[in-house]
Amino acid sequence: MARANSGLIKVEKICLSHDIKINGIYTFFYMEHPKDFVFKGERHDFWEFLYVDKGEVEVMAEDQGYKLQQGDIVFHKPREFHSVWANKKSAPNLIVITFDCHSKAMSYLEGKIFSLTDKQSDQLAVLHKLGKEIFSGFDLAVKIPTMLLQENIPFGSGQLFIGYLEAFLIELIRAGNPQSAESKVHVIMKERVENDIVQGIRQFLRQNIKENLSFTDICRENMISETQLKVVFKEVMGISVMKYFKMQKIEEAKRIIREDSHNITQIADMLGYSSIFHFSKCFKDVTGMTPTEYGTSVHARI
Repeated sequence: MARANSGLIKVEKICLSHDIKINGIYTFFYMEHPKDFVFKGERHDFWEFLYVDKGEVEVMAEDQGYKLQQGDIVFHKPREFHSVWANKKSAPNLIVITFDCHSKAMSYLEGKIFSLTDKQSDQLAVLHKLGKEIFSGFDLAVKIPTMLLQENIPFGSGQLFIGYLEAFLIELIRAGNPQSAESKVHVIMKERVENDIVQGIRQFLRQNIKENLSFTDICRENMISETQLKVVFKEVMGISVMKYFKMQKIEEAKRIIREDSHNITQIADMLGYSSIFHFSKCFKDVTGMTPTEYGTSVHARI
C-alpha cells in the first residue's frame, strides 16, 4: 500500500525489460533496381535486413545462396558477408535497414528468412513512411559514408522510427514461424557468386602482383572471411589462393627474365620478395630451376 509522507505518495518503481534495444541507425533505403542489378557484397559490424517489396532477388549469405520473393525478409548478423543479385527477369524493389543492436534476443534472427504477415507488412510500411520523413539520401563525399537527414524532420519521427523498428523485430520473434532455409536455397546462385568472388580475387592479385601480400591482406582488402576464401578459392580453382598467387608471381618473373632488361636482384625487388634467396627458392619450387638457370635456358634457345 502507498504510504503518505509530508503530503507525498511513495510507490515502488517497476523497471520493465527492454528485450530489443536499437542504439542507432546506419542506413535506410527504399531502392528500385533494374532487373540486372548486382551488389557484389560487403560485411560490416552491425545488423542488416533486406525486404523484397516487389520482384525477387538472389541473396548470398557467407557461403549459402537464397532466392527471395516478394514479401520475404532476410537478416544478416554483424560481420556476415552478403551480396544481392537481381534475376534479370523482374526489376526488384527493396527495403534495406542497417542498425546497431547488441540485444541477446537478436540471436533468434540470425540467418532467418521470413515471409511477412499482413500485420508485419503494415509495421514495415509505417517504418518506410517514417524513414522518408527522416532520411534524404547517402553522403559519399565524406570519409565515412553517412546518411543525410531531411531539413525539417517532424517532431518525434526519429523516436517513432526506433520504436517501430524495435516493435517490428519483437513481433517477428514473438510470432516465430520463419521460412525453412532449405526451401530458399539456390544452388546456382551459390555457384555464380563463388565464381564472381574468385574472379574478383584473381583480378585483385593481378593488380597487386608486385606486392608482398599475405593471406590476411587479401581477405581484408576484399572484405571476405579467411574461412570463406580458403574454401571458395580451392573449390573453384583447385589450388589455394596463396599457391595461385605464388605461381602468378613466377609467371610474371619469367616474363621479365625473357625481356632481359633487369637482373635477378631487381626482379626480386620488383615483385615484392623479401630477398633474392626467397625469390630463387620460390622460382625453383614452381619451375624446377633457379631464375639464372631459366634465363640461361631461354637465351640458349634463341
